[in-house]
Amino acid sequence: MAPPPVVLFDLDGTLTNPKVGITVTMQHALKAVGVTVDDPDELTWCIGPPIIDNFARFGVTGDRAIDALAAYRERYDRVGAYENVVFDGIPELLASLARDGRRLAVATSKAEHSAEAILEHFGLAGYFEFIGGASPDSVRSIKADVVAYVLAHLGDPDPATAVMVGDRHHDIDGARLNHLASIAVTWGFAEPGELEAAHPDRIVSTIAELTAALGVLEDRATGIR
Repeated sequence: MAPPPVVLFDLDGTLTNPKVGITVTMQHALKAVGVTVDDPDELTWCIGPPIIDNFARFGVTGDRAIDALAAYRERYDRVGAYENVVFDGIPELLASLARDGRRLAVATSKAEHSAEAILEHFGLAGYFEFIGGASPDSVRSIKADVVAYVLAHLGDPDPATAVMVGDRHHDIDGARLNHLASIAVTWGFAEPGELEAAHPDRIVSTIAELTAALGVLEDRATGIR
């Protein structure tokens, strides 16, 4: 019997809408190192990429980036993580996948402890065999590295039985570098044309479409696509 299919989910923009918590916290962290952003809506693009990469786009690097990261984590762990909403239909999808015997995991560039806290807060943590994220020192933050880390914790399942679900090109790139199929969801925070340019195996716009896509991809190993 083939091993149960493995489904890796991104967190921000895929399972939950973290816009307020991330953008306001990013604004706060940048201010702590002397960078002013008047409108947090200007920081929506920060949702998805590693935080350190986001700081670098403002010229915040080295010791300033370390200080900004500390300011970010202090506010995010206290307030920002919970300025967040689960997308409609996600709990039902996870419950259905769990009933089908799928092995579910999270692979996010968010700090691992934050991801765990958020999923616990929303009552979703129990669906996941492993919740993997960025390391405290940000050495592990690139999505491909996080995906490899999560797969290792799952016992390195056959890539042909696994799929990555996410809303940014980082998720698609991370899946490809680990030889996984990928499904891109359009309800997240991708820039116009970003997902198409990343060439995922599927692009879906609704939970119903994602459910159907996962049903197709579960038989990927036998060539049914």
